[in-house]
Amino acid sequence: MSTQVSLAIIAVCMLVLAAYTLVAAAVLGWLAITLRKTLVTLTNRVQPLVSQATETAKAASEIAQSVKTHTDAIMDRAESIVAKAEGTVDNVAQKVRTTTNIVQESISPPIISIASLVTGVSRGLEALSQMRKRGGNGREQRVP
Repeated sequence: MSTQVSLAIIAVCMLVLAAYTLVAAAVLGWLAITLRKTLVTLTNRVQPLVSQATETAKAASEIAQSVKTHTDAIMDRAESIVAKAEGTVDNVAQKVRTTTNIVQESISPPIISIASLVTGVSRGLEALSQMRKRGGNGREQRVP
């Protein structure tokens, strides 16, 4: 083979390689442009969603803060009510103890005396009844 034929083959191969390289570069350029357009489209679609998510997060944060503030106020008020209720319960319990002691000290002795008197009278009436049945002389009489 002559040098000229070899150089011609090499030149043709170089032209084919250059053509393939140009086609590959064009395809890669087209692919890059298509990807960029797709990325821009997706960004444009996602941006409103990101904005909505941000607004929703801010609103949720504000609501959570409001709920926390109200909850804290309710808890403070509940603690105050519980403290007052405990004080009231302690006060009532003390008054019940005092009233119970007063009742025991002032009413119990007269009731015991009355109960003793009623028991004594009851036994006296029983003894009288027994004496009537015996006729006053100790003998038992039959009542017709």
